[in-house]
Amino acid sequence: MDYRISHPEYLWAAAVIAPVVLLSVRVFASMSWARRASSAALRVVLLGLIGLLLAGLSSVRTTDTFAVIFAVDTSGSVRRPASTLMNFDAARVGLPVVGSATALDAARAFIDASTAARGPDDLVGVVVFGGESAAAMSPSRTRRVEWPDGAPLSEGTDIERALRLARAMIPPDAAGRVVLISDGAQTQGDALAEARRSPSRGRGPAPIDVVPIEYRSEAETFIESVDAPPRAAAGSTARVRVVIATTRGSTGTLTLLDEGRPVDLSPGEPGAGLAVRVNPPREVFQLDVPLDGSRVHRFRAVYEPDTEATPEGRVVLSGDTLTQNNTGEAFTLTPGAGAVLLVDGVNGGKGGTLSSTLRRSGLEVDVVAPEAVPADLLGLQPYDLVVLENVPAEAVPTGVQRALVSHVRDMGAGLVLVGGPDAFGAGGWRGSELEPVMPVALDLPDKVMTPEIAIIFVMDNSGSMAWHVMGSMRSQQDIANESAAQAIRTLDRRDLVGVITFNESYSVLIPLSVNEDPEANAARVTGISPNGGTNAGPALREAERQLERVSSKTKHVILLSDGRSTNSERLPEIARSMESKGIKVSAISMGDQSDSDTMRAVAGQGGGVHYHVLNPSVLPRVFLKAVRVVRSPMIRESPFTPRLAQAGSPLIAGFSGFPPLNGLVLTRARPEPTVLTPLVSPEGEPVLAHWQVELGQVAAFTSDASEWARPWIERPEYGAFWAQAARQISRTALAGTPGVEGSASIADGVLTVRLDANIPSEGRTMALDGLDVSATVYTPVGTTRSLALRQTAPGRYEGTAPAGEPGTFVTLIKPTRGGQRLTPVLTGASGVGGAEYRRLESDRPLLEQIAGASGGVVRALDAPTGNLFDRGGIKPIEALAPAWRWLLPWTLLVLILDIATRRVAWDRWVSDEFGQGLASRAAAELEDRSSRAAATLSSLRGRAEPAGGSYTPPVLTEQDARSLAKAAADRRRAAAMATATPPKPVPRAPSGEPEAGLWAAKRRARERFGDAPPDEPR
Repeated sequence: MDYRISHPEYLWAAAVIAPVVLLSVRVFASMSWARRASSAALRVVLLGLIGLLLAGLSSVRTTDTFAVIFAVDTSGSVRRPASTLMNFDAARVGLPVVGSATALDAARAFIDASTAARGPDDLVGVVVFGGESAAAMSPSRTRRVEWPDGAPLSEGTDIERALRLARAMIPPDAAGRVVLISDGAQTQGDALAEARRSPSRGRGPAPIDVVPIEYRSEAETFIESVDAPPRAAAGSTARVRVVIATTRGSTGTLTLLDEGRPVDLSPGEPGAGLAVRVNPPREVFQLDVPLDGSRVHRFRAVYEPDTEATPEGRVVLSGDTLTQNNTGEAFTLTPGAGAVLLVDGVNGGKGGTLSSTLRRSGLEVDVVAPEAVPADLLGLQPYDLVVLENVPAEAVPTGVQRALVSHVRDMGAGLVLVGGPDAFGAGGWRGSELEPVMPVALDLPDKVMTPEIAIIFVMDNSGSMAWHVMGSMRSQQDIANESAAQAIRTLDRRDLVGVITFNESYSVLIPLSVNEDPEANAARVTGISPNGGTNAGPALREAERQLERVSSKTKHVILLSDGRSTNSERLPEIARSMESKGIKVSAISMGDQSDSDTMRAVAGQGGGVHYHVLNPSVLPRVFLKAVRVVRSPMIRESPFTPRLAQAGSPLIAGFSGFPPLNGLVLTRARPEPTVLTPLVSPEGEPVLAHWQVELGQVAAFTSDASEWARPWIERPEYGAFWAQAARQISRTALAGTPGVEGSASIADGVLTVRLDANIPSEGRTMALDGLDVSATVYTPVGTTRSLALRQTAPGRYEGTAPAGEPGTFVTLIKPTRGGQRLTPVLTGASGVGGAEYRRLESDRPLLEQIAGASGGVVRALDAPTGNLFDRGGIKPIEALAPAWRWLLPWTLLVLILDIATRRVAWDRWVSDEFGQGLASRAAAELEDRSSRAAATLSSLRGRAEPAGGSYTPPVLTEQDARSLAKAAADRRRAAAMATATPPKPVPRAPSGEPEAGLWAAKRRARERFGDAPPDEPR
């Protein structure tokens, strides 16, 4: 194994090793030679390890792993019959020569044949792209290569983004190549620039092989544009201009629809369409359309080519090949009379007592089901008032809720929320887009609502959840995460919430606990990422254990999965065990690959509800509904009589009292000074509240208009109240600012929004300069974009935004002058659909340039080859493994040894030889001391002997020795008494009590200590 250093400059740290050794020898001179040597050596090793850590030492190995990433174009331009492709033999890849096979089927066949014989170290991944790109299959060794097929990932073709994603998917420890399967008809981005770019990972760029999908449309006819005046007077005639382009000419029928209703373009003749002949290169048709009293006129032009027979007897379209590009849209706004939109959550859109009552009062009422609410401002524009009657939150998508809020706040419309078992907090509206504009608060005080729910979301995050929902960049996991997060936001702060994720194993993301911070919990859920297999059993068991430990009135588990779990036959048994312990289990099976039978059995055995979701986009509604079923209804069904709490409300002007009602949804008064709450229950909960929300008004009636209002329906006050409330809350005619007009247009995928502000002043026009102008763009896919318009000329303001999607872009322009809002202006423009289908020829030269610039080759779609995994000409990848993982522990160990060798005198014990040396030196020192003592004694004796005689020492008796010892002790005691502080008196036992225990012990110890000689241990 080789090693590599990424920062060799840090190796200069080795220059300090020699000074450290010399310094150690001198500083540690008092140590034994073994400790000095070991300390210096450890210091050297420690410095060397630190130097290698700083220098970035890595082990290097050459890997043989090879990855091929297929970038497959799924845009509209390649969704054509395989029989229409050039230089392609369908039989060579096993496709029928005549039939429904498409170019995408040919691409799938090419991939299957090219990867069939790959080796064990060969990886395959797939990127699908249109206007956006998505990783449909991560690089893996699986033998089956597949990706979800469906609608394009958005309008357009961005090859550059797809190539960048494909290159990034090649693992860092693998060599690889990208195989681009496309027609080369890019509508955005610069694919050639990406092909020339070198990745910044320290290795050569991955080559890009190209597989052209070639075609040339010899006969194609399509609608190029549809134009209509943005505004017109009510009852006038609008001229709609339709441009149809063709390559060789065509005959057919042109049809125009106004709000879905056919416009008679050929009076006196059968049918409403107009028979036309289209000559190359294009024809322009001017269509005059009388406008009725509706405020919005959405026009849709459709060209239907005739059929004709070929000399071979086949029936084909006249001068046309694809029909997906034969439509176009435009719209016109008129100042017609407004109506009431009643969203009926009681009878499913059929209408009932409330709609009939409003009609009898003279109001024009359109009744729709909750699922049919217009999704954008343009669809809501005809309505001055929107009434939501007993509508649950999950029935109204988030995008529609945003449009409703903007319709009220910016366009001045009215909104009335009528209660019922599925309304307000009981309907899951807490945390919704509409909650901030409601005149009542949905979070209830403790005295009304006690904690009673414990709910755990058990969510699948296996690898299949990474599949993208075709038509968007969002994966199934993204939608599941957002749905669970939205459900958590609707729960009360006192509820117990937990989240467990599972693939092969489970992970407790949020332990079961009080939902004190719903936003923080929701944020954690949105970060769940997919990976691995599917095994739901252990996750359910963990949910069971957590719920068993808490005391709640309702315990519920919501299980979500999109596949078949390992040991799935055990899941119903687990659910039955949980149900026996008071824990209900609901199940959501997502997609047509899910094990819906097992999930249905889980819900059945668990006492819950099963939801089978085929379209992941409706998952948020299902999640909210599942949570709402769990949540105890926040309603009170008992008769009560509303009482007047505030006077002066125009909604109840002229009413002296109200009859009893049989129930209401529990809410509380909103603590805002602008909110009027004229009617409340005897307990003080709001019954009727309303307030102004910028340009519009919102009212809330927390009882209902049907079942709970039975005592009231037959009385005249019922109709009078609802008619009066509807008229008071409805939008009044907004007087537009004279001379301020908006317009919008789309060209080359760019929306241009323009505001012209030239007001009349003393017989002339005056430009309004210095305005602050912002705009909100509502896209055809339900998203919004904010836009700032800047002044480009006197009185003119312009801004642009991307408009790649087909359909209508509704734009709300909001000018302000000196901080004061002017009347908003509604405008918009329509992009012609099917831009991808209007490509008449593939771009093979671009594909060849991409291959040449990146070092790749051009391959044939009908000639799959197994040499895609050939390593020839591709530099092997050197995989670097940082050495700090094992260098760092060694550094810490050496540091500890270095400290220990200087602090601990280990040299006494580690060596017998060293111990013997110490003993020898100690014996030599004792012998030397004995010699010196003997010499001294001899010298003293010599001095004491008389000259020429001998000395005989006196002989002492035992009595003499005791006397001498006593005298010495007396001297020491006297010396000690002279220098020591007087001892504290030993306390005596109180008189009359025996001296024993602690008192006697202290006295004896003090006396003994006082008698002890000062040089003896005490």
